[in-house]
Amino acid sequence: MQHTDMELAMFGLLGLAPDGRLLYVYTAQDERGCWHVRYVKLRGDGRQSERGLLIREGRWMTGGLMQFKNGKPSRFYSAAGRPSALYGAESLNGHYMAFLTEGESDKLALDSVIDCHREAHQTGIDSPEDYIPEDYIPVAVAKAGAGGFKPEWAAALAGKAVVIIGNNDKAGEEGMKKTVEILRASGALDVYTWLPPDGFNDARDMVKAKLPPMAIFNNIINKSILV
Repeated sequence: MQHTDMELAMFGLLGLAPDGRLLYVYTAQDERGCWHVRYVKLRGDGRQSERGLLIREGRWMTGGLMQFKNGKPSRFYSAAGRPSALYGAESLNGHYMAFLTEGESDKLALDSVIDCHREAHQTGIDSPEDYIPEDYIPVAVAKAGAGGFKPEWAAALAGKAVVIIGNNDKAGEEGMKKTVEILRASGALDVYTWLPPDGFNDARDMVKAKLPPMAIFNNIINKSILV
């Protein structure tokens, strides 16, 4: 599978498994500039006996139990391939700032927030001074979990201002520290960290609570810490 139309990937690629469960579809760019599907991640509901799905030779197959090595249930299962780029990396080109989230659902939640910011500053504006060009509209991308940021992925963020969107838990804070170290060593223009206000575990919780999108956006911009 491949695509070259950037609009198809502007908000990250999603799919549905045959049984209706959600799929996160990761892509990566080849040497010709075409984007190919490299990784498909199944999201389940965390049941103890839930089984994953696999894609083999273009066909769906029943996989193993969706659980960690310690036997606890996992909500996620690798259906095909391995991630070779950030989730949503397709949208980074030409943008000055990126919001780097801990997971796919946070990235998708922030897409809606960013879209409201875009609309507020590109359509229906009262003064040309309020207009913000597309390259200064942030984009959201995701790593594959709290500790799932690989050094080779940092090249896509070189020369950009990066706001690491953390989670209010131990794993999230430890993952944030490791990500800061990698980005500093990989040419990111500026690196910021941000944690949600008290009462929220992650950015998605703020969206689910129906806080005004611009209030969420402004909180990220104003409360981010340069590190």
